[in-house]
Amino acid sequence: MGYISFQKLSVNFLPEIQTPRLTVKTAYRDASPDEVMRLITEPIEQTLQTMSGVRKIRSVSREGISVVQADFYWGTDMNFALIEAREKLDRLKTALPKEVERPNILRIDPSSEPIMTLVVVERSDTGRNAVSKADRLSESQRRAQALYEASLLCETFINRRLEQLDGVAQARAVGSPLREIQASINTRIMSAFGLSLQDVAAKLAAQNISAPLGTIKDGNFRYPLRAESEFKTLSDIENAIVGRTKDERLILFKDIAKITDAFAQSKAVTLYNGVETIEIQIRKEASANTVETSRRVKQLLKELEGELGRIRLAVAFDQAEFIQRSIDDLVGSIYLGAFLAFFVLFFFLNELRYSFLVAVTTPISIIITFILMYAFNVNINIISLTGVALGIGMLGDNAIIVIENISRLRDEGVERRAAIIEGTKEINLAAAASTFTNVAIFLPVVFTDGIAREIFRDMGLTMTFSLLSSLLVSVTLVPTLLSIERRGNKPSILETNLSLLKAISRRILDWRLEGQRIFIRRYEQWLKIILENRKTTLFISFIILTATAATSGFIPSETIPRINQGRFSITMNFPKGYDVNTTTEAVKFLISEMFSISTVEAVLAEIGMSQGNDEIFSLENARTENTAELEVKLRESSNEKETIEKLRLLFSNQSKFDFQYSIQRKRTTLEQIFRPEKDDIKLKVISTNLDSALVAATTIKNLINKIPEVKDLRTGLEETNPEYRLSLDYDAISRYDIDVKQLLNFIEYTARGVVATMVRESDEKISLRLKPEHTLLTLNAILSQEIMTKNGFVPIHFLVHVATTNVYSQVSRENGKKQIVMLANASQNTSVTSVVETIERRVKASGVLSSMVSLEIGGENEEIKASFRSLIAIVLLSLLLVYMILSAEFESIIYPLVIMLTSPLAVIGALVAMLIFGQTFNAMSLIGIVIMVGAVDNDAVIATDFIIELRRRGVALTQAIFEGVSKRLRAIVMTTLTTVMGIIPLAFNLEGGSQLATALTIPLVGGLISATLFTLITIPVVYYYLDREPSKPS
Repeated sequence: MGYISFQKLSVNFLPEIQTPRLTVKTAYRDASPDEVMRLITEPIEQTLQTMSGVRKIRSVSREGISVVQADFYWGTDMNFALIEAREKLDRLKTALPKEVERPNILRIDPSSEPIMTLVVVERSDTGRNAVSKADRLSESQRRAQALYEASLLCETFINRRLEQLDGVAQARAVGSPLREIQASINTRIMSAFGLSLQDVAAKLAAQNISAPLGTIKDGNFRYPLRAESEFKTLSDIENAIVGRTKDERLILFKDIAKITDAFAQSKAVTLYNGVETIEIQIRKEASANTVETSRRVKQLLKELEGELGRIRLAVAFDQAEFIQRSIDDLVGSIYLGAFLAFFVLFFFLNELRYSFLVAVTTPISIIITFILMYAFNVNINIISLTGVALGIGMLGDNAIIVIENISRLRDEGVERRAAIIEGTKEINLAAAASTFTNVAIFLPVVFTDGIAREIFRDMGLTMTFSLLSSLLVSVTLVPTLLSIERRGNKPSILETNLSLLKAISRRILDWRLEGQRIFIRRYEQWLKIILENRKTTLFISFIILTATAATSGFIPSETIPRINQGRFSITMNFPKGYDVNTTTEAVKFLISEMFSISTVEAVLAEIGMSQGNDEIFSLENARTENTAELEVKLRESSNEKETIEKLRLLFSNQSKFDFQYSIQRKRTTLEQIFRPEKDDIKLKVISTNLDSALVAATTIKNLINKIPEVKDLRTGLEETNPEYRLSLDYDAISRYDIDVKQLLNFIEYTARGVVATMVRESDEKISLRLKPEHTLLTLNAILSQEIMTKNGFVPIHFLVHVATTNVYSQVSRENGKKQIVMLANASQNTSVTSVVETIERRVKASGVLSSMVSLEIGGENEEIKASFRSLIAIVLLSLLLVYMILSAEFESIIYPLVIMLTSPLAVIGALVAMLIFGQTFNAMSLIGIVIMVGAVDNDAVIATDFIIELRRRGVALTQAIFEGVSKRLRAIVMTTLTTVMGIIPLAFNLEGGSQLATALTIPLVGGLISATLFTLITIPVVYYYLDREPSKPS
């Protein structure tokens, strides 16, 4: 059953987590940011605010688009929230302007990101050397045609084959050129014929129809009747009739226009190593195994190798590689930890048989754990495997306690069967108490709400399963196996096979036993001194605890350990006015420069607004034609920090292009959940007056620029876009008898062109766009255009007045308040909290804030506070449960306090270990401390339980403490060392996803060592003062 359950468990990097967030995107074409805010964003915010479970609403209003993001409390049913939001926004639609598109509700979930990215590569391409090619027009057309053909192959063949694979939910091509039939209108000839763009567009649309006309009857049969007059070829379009001359001669479309089958002006480009390409994003099904899905995709790529002609598919990025590497590292740590734990048992137990007995019971407990994992729908991931790895050290504790107690009785001369029965009975209470206290620490995570439950549920369950199965095995299977006696004097098979080993290692074993005796004698001497100097012992312990607590202020904080995936992203913002082509040339140049750094292996760049890309709907990062998002992959064993610093130096030294940039590590799903913001620091300047906020924000920005630890500082609101405003001259309009709507349409068609109709070709619909001869018209060219009136043609500049102004590029709001958002990152070796403290101190000293203007610091700093609050609540709840369990076990409210004193004493070791190894306070290290709180009680439970038993037998207080701790010394040291040795390999696994386990393990190991030392030194003294047992025989 265990093997079958293990085979059925899926493998992913993290547990399945749904972020409680909805994003509403609404398009209002050509509206200014202020109009979008007033007419679209505010009504949507007010509507969403009425929903249950809403925690925070943020929005940004940009030109032509509104993005509203609603964050809900963790635990909210997002399927129901999505339905409720859809119903409310549908009712709101009637209150919005008629030109507004239907609000689009998106669930942008970090866990739904592509697991693999493929790129189309021409076999003749030379990769990055292609960057230096001249951009000749013919080459540009050839490349666009090649990309279009490749995109057709992707959509009609490759994507369908990919989506047929088990586990693949979607394969989507990005970067495909959009085919378009372009008609370049000679406006002078068109005007001479007395035609307008509106007239021509209407004529073309009327002649390109396919419509049902009903049915006709022929005998007993009915047949459909259709009007069929669609354009099939360019010749059909050229010969379309668009009017008549005064002498009734037909005016054909080709008389006034030149028609070409071309590609629309691209607003998005994808580059791979500087070469334009098609990108295929692969997403998996929710329950699919990421590693297996990736393997199937790669197998399909091999099969398609000979079927794709002159192109091939290359894997740009594969999430499964990182997952597999992380899991392999963890599994290796588990094996090494198990070996080290066995070595500790071999060293302490007098019989080799006992060591192998514990070694056998551990995998049995793990098998039971896998069965329960499958039953409770817990898959294999970094979090659950960390729980198993931590359990490896603890799984043997109960078996060790039982075996050690039986072994001690046997050494005292007790008969085998009596020793097994009495030894197991003596230790049952202590074993159960220590196990249940551990469970009481882990299990509350499962029943709490919020992000902690979503993330650490799997770890809590796996450790609970492993510890309960360990308790079950130790009190049932272990005594049973020990009770099996050998028949006669025939040596066991194990002894026969290991006789040579025994002979070789006899001296080592003798030295081991002598070492144990010396250690116990030395400790007994120290214990006498400790009990004679009780107040001094407590005073020294208190000083050490206080001094260590003071050092906690030197440990920096972050939400989650930063995981090195071997890749990172770069966001580039070029000057306003850059179109896609100009931005592309700049990015190509920068990519070619980036390859001068030897650690850079590949660069995937998305420029402009990729159709369907969810990133363009984000709040802080507006994807426009002058922006680019680069994803950089490093070679194996590369130093990420050094590479990032080299890139920063490279960008600062180049003078060819002016741009702002921000470099962020590629975040895992866990990091995105704990840190929704891509940047470390988010400053929000809030005011009812945007101009006042802008003045304050400018001052704050200048202050922050002087802080060397702050990198990539940028803000978008003070950037303004130039805008030409045309005010209508109604005197002239009235004088020339012109319809206002007709005038506005004429200006729009002249500036933008117009899609007259759609031409069908197979399953593809192609736009027929009419536009003036000059592709890019200047303002003067537009104003010089002539509109036809009853009295002849009139230039546009006779009818309008032109004014130039600047408008804010966007308006940001949070919970209904306007704000200016500034984003920044902390330097590589600086903590976010220290940088935030420096910013707060300097801003406060500057006096820039007032009753009208306030500053809020969010980003990672905001998430740190929120996550720490929830984890501290879990710690307090766990401590309460531990106290209740111990009180029930010992039937006392005093003795549990003795045992629980080990928790604050263990924190000494945890903090020291974090300082030595340069760790931070984060969610994983706090969970490590939570686990430590439960684990460190074990030693105190073992010692206190035996002392209480001796006191109830009438032994004197000092003698009971001395004998109880001394006789339990070997069990205490063994359980601690097996736990530490079982998990310590995780502490030195510093690459990939194992960094999560490292952050959790280091404080846990330090706490376990510290707790054991203080259990043997301080706990006997504390018990001396709190003893409540009468000194009389029972």
